[in-house]
Amino acid sequence: MTGDYYLTILQRHLVQNGSTLCGPDFVNQPDNHPAHKTGKVQDYLERLGITVMSWPPNSPDFSPIENMFAVLKREYPQALFASMPDRMQAGKRARRGATIY
Repeated sequence: MTGDYYLTILQRHLVQNGSTLCGPDFVNQPDNHPAHKTGKVQDYLERLGITVMSWPPNSPDFSPIENMFAVLKREYPQALFASMPDRMQAGKRARRGATIY
């Protein structure tokens, strides 16, 4: 990812999604990826008055999203696989109609 591409993403989504999900005083929490730290990105965030959390080097573990993805990778696929027999039976009963899945 380049800084220019990241800036485009921010311009399209950050203010609206951040405000909707976290309220008007949300804090942006980028990690230390070089694209997140370009001058253009920093200038844009500063112009908008968006607070940016500073991250210590090599510390992506502070991001809750990293932990969430780890949990999803461990638990969600197993739950989906375990539910397959029930899904198949529901599909047969529904005869191409909708199921609870």
